[in-house]
Formats: sequence, structure tokens, C-alpha cells
Amino acid sequence: MNKSTHILYTVVFLLSLFKITAAQEVKQPSHIPIMSNMLHEEVTLFTDRSIYAVGEDIFLQANYRKNIVSDREFSTVLYVELIKPDGMPVQQLKWPIDGNKAVGTVQIPNNLLTGIYYLKAYTRWMRNYPTESYAYSQVKIINPTSPVLNQNHKRSEDSIKYCEVSEIPNFEINLDKLKYLPGERINVELKTDNNSGQVNNYCVAVVKEGAKNLTETCIIQNYKNPGEGEDAYFMPEINGLAISGTVLNSTDKQPVDNALVSLALLGKNPVFEIVYTDIKGRFYLQVPDKTGADELFINAEKNDLNLTIEIDLDFCNRAVNLNHVEFSLSEKEKLVAEEICINAQINQLFESVSELDNTNVEKDGVSFFGEPDKTFYTEEYIDLVSIKDFIHELIPEIKNAKEKLTLFSNNGQINSLRSQPFLLLVDNVSISDEDVFLNIITSKVERIELINSGYIVGDQAYCGIISVFSKNNDMAGVELPKNGMFFKCALLDKNKKVIGAESENPADSISPDRRNCLFWDSNLIFNDALTQYYSFSTSDIPGTYQIIVHGIDKNGEEYQVSKISFEVEK
Repeated sequence: MNKSTHILYTVVFLLSLFKITAAQEVKQPSHIPIMSNMLHEEVTLFTDRSIYAVGEDIFLQANYRKNIVSDREFSTVLYVELIKPDGMPVQQLKWPIDGNKAVGTVQIPNNLLTGIYYLKAYTRWMRNYPTESYAYSQVKIINPTSPVLNQNHKRSEDSIKYCEVSEIPNFEINLDKLKYLPGERINVELKTDNNSGQVNNYCVAVVKEGAKNLTETCIIQNYKNPGEGEDAYFMPEINGLAISGTVLNSTDKQPVDNALVSLALLGKNPVFEIVYTDIKGRFYLQVPDKTGADELFINAEKNDLNLTIEIDLDFCNRAVNLNHVEFSLSEKEKLVAEEICINAQINQLFESVSELDNTNVEKDGVSFFGEPDKTFYTEEYIDLVSIKDFIHELIPEIKNAKEKLTLFSNNGQINSLRSQPFLLLVDNVSISDEDVFLNIITSKVERIELINSGYIVGDQAYCGIISVFSKNNDMAGVELPKNGMFFKCALLDKNKKVIGAESENPADSISPDRRNCLFWDSNLIFNDALTQYYSFSTSDIPGTYQIIVHGIDKNGEEYQVSKISFEVEK
């Protein structure tokens, strides 16, 4: 089944849950009508603090909610950005949504100017709505060696509206005592009678008092519909990260329907996807569940047309209007900010001295189709000039007919796709010209992998797969398809685990313990007795600290907290 069509069926199923009577009949995923008050997604952001120094990590929990009741996944990828007040991004990340939340860290660049910045979060589906519907959270970032960020930009008459903050009902935070020495263990008991699920998506932060402004952090989202009946341009990523775009005729720049679009992820763990464009020339390709950045190759074919592939931007670049407020620090915030900056600089100094090279060597992986039925290493056989000769002499499963390669033998099994063509690959790039493939010089080939049974990739069925891997990763001298192109793609962020921030400074460390966040848990879950216990150590810095528990109500509408203070004595 066409993956895009599968997505359409999923969305239609979700819509049916609301007993929609006005939805029009559609055949392509790009034409799903967005109706008012339907299929909304909401995100709420929690951070460990609201004041940071450059170079630090922001611990972030994003709470995801959709206004439909269904066990099926809708969006599974969250886009997170750290932006300037004018909307210019300084950091962009992609996180998986696990259940109803996405968690991770956002590293603050060292070269930022002092000022107010914003965390911005949204899903691909939310990009069909105005940017006011995205989630935003305000943070103050301090660079002790820089001036304040120039904040002269267009502002609306309205001021920022922050989320309402209230106490979590019937919630207790109990400590074994209220005064501790530097490095001493603290034992915490959390209790609730929230057996009705009134509050959920908890997280815990332990920071210096004044480092977290509870009233000026989470910004109220202003939900605006794009208008009843308007088309959805961006499809939800229901199975992980995806790449979408449009195929155009290079001559008249008109969309081309039913063009075959293939995507290849190169390297030692290759991936291959293939789909057809819809009637508007749109395509939607699944990207593997990998992290980091990779080089991909995309190609489009239809008859012998010269085609242009326009890939959608992976992050939203539309303007945002945050009704920005001017940067300022209260007297208490100034003291906290100074301490945060000193701690951050000392921590970075020790990290740079003790940092080890943990570079992982990429290991050989298997092809996207798994283990091949047969693998032929060319050096193990007699010299044969071309792939055509190699197949004729050494691969009896394939018959080289005059018209095309066909599957001659399938180990006695019936292959219902025997009439379909082979999928021909060179370094994981699809080659549609069989003559070009057969004339590849064998001496340039390391190995040939064979799947000698029917195989379906995306929208296309094949009788089998012949995959050639070059010795020098140079396509064995084959020219790339004329409509193809390489491009860099940021995959999921390589996120470090952020449950228990105290692990950043182990007890046997020789570096001073100057953590600005003593503890962070983005996955607070209560047991059957509705209690939870934590234990962490204080840092070397005396002063007043707060344990802050964040939560939102079950409707995702109210930002709630519970907090308690304790002292670290000199």
C-alpha cells in the first residue's frame, strides 16, 4: 500500500471519530480539508530554569496533546528551536515524541549575545496552522562578555500572555530536613492523591532560588484555524521523520503527478524508499530512525522528462510575532545570573580539560532489505569484464533476456511478482537504465547482493533486487540519474539522557561541583501508593535552593507547580 495513502486512511479514521459529516471525498493526502476545531495538536514546554549562561544545556520537557481520542499515533516527531525575538533560529533540533512527551537538552551557543530568547516547538502537522499556535517558552541567556541583544523589531500592541500558574492540588513535597552541608545527600518524598489523573506530565527540577521565574516562562498559545476547507500542505509524521516536497516539470514548472521518487540514504547502513507523487506533484518519504546528519540522494522519474525536485524545508521559517518584552533582571536575578555564569565557565573549563575522544567508528551494517539471499564478492571469482558477464556466468537465478533481466529461478518457490522488473541499485542509488547497469565494470565492484524473490518498496513491486556496491564508494563509474541530487538532512537529534542531572558531577570527580541544576527528572511517575522518592546531593555552592515540580492538568490547559525550599550552608 502507498505509504501516503496509508497516512490518508489513518487521518480519515481519526476524523471519523468525530462523526464528521461535512468532509469531502478525497483521493490524495495533500487534499485533506482542515475543518475548524478539528485535529488540533498542542505542546506545552517545561524547562529546568529561566536564566542560563551561554554554553549551558537547557533541560526541556515538551508535553504533547491532540484533541482526538485514539490509541493510534498521530505526530511522532517534535521540532524544537531556540530563537531570537525576531524569530531567527540559533539552534534547531528534532526529537521523537514518545507517548505524550518529548524530552532532551538544547545546547546554548557560546557566541550568543545577552538577551531574551525563546524556545519554539511544533510538529509537522502544526505547520498547517499559524505560528501563533506553536509552543513558546521564554528564557534569559547571559553572556558576561557581550552587550545586550539588539531587540528593535516590529511589535504588536498586545503584550505577551503567560500561562496561568497555580498550585498542584493535594500534592506534598517532604524533605528529611531543611538545611544541608555541601555535598550532602538529600532524600525527597513526593506524595499525591491525584488518583483521578487531574494532573499529568510531571517533571522535577532542583535549582537555585531565583533561577526559575514561574510566572514569566511558559507563553500562552493563541490557537488560530487556517480556515474551514483549506488544504493541509504538511502531512503528520505518524511513523517517524519524513521528507516531503514537490516534483515539477523543469520546462514549464508545473507539478508532475505519478512521478516515481526514490530516496537513498548512503553509507554503511543504507536505506531505500520509493513512492509516486500525487496529483499535485507532492511526495512523502519515510526517513530511517537514525540520529545526527546524513547525506541522502533523491531522484524523480517519469518517462524521459526533465524534472525538478523541490524539497520542503524541514523547519518552519514563517515569521513569528512574540510581542516581545525588553530584557531586564531584577536585583535578585542579577545575583543568581552572576553565580550561574561563574559556575558555567568553571564547569566548561574542567570539561574541556577532561574531555575524551569517544568517537564511535561506524560499523558495517546490512542493506535496507536485510540479509540478502546471496552475496557475491567479485574478487573471489574469475575476472569478468562487466556485470552482464558476471550475471550470465555466475548467477543462474537471473536470466538475461533480450528485453530485460528476469528471475529465472526462485529456489523452487512461486513468485507472484515474477513479471515485475528487478530493482537495480548501485551504492543504494536506483538505476532505471538496465543497459547502464549491465555495462558496469566488474573490477570497480566490491560485491553484488541478490534478493531472488518478490519485494515491495513503497509504491513499487519488484521481482527481486540486484544491489551493487562499488569498491571506492564512487558509484562504480556510473553517472547519477539526471533528475537526482544529493542533499544534507538533519535526522533526529543525538540527545543525551537527562533523567538525573546530578550524574554530571559524580562523587569521585576531581572537579568542583558547581552545578546550576542539581537534579532534573522529566519522567516523574507515581507508584500505586501515589508516592515517589528521590535522592541527590547538594553542590559546593551554599544558598537557598528550590525543588520545583511542574505539571499540567489533564486537558493540557493549566500550568501547575509545587515547590519547597531548602538551605545549603557554608
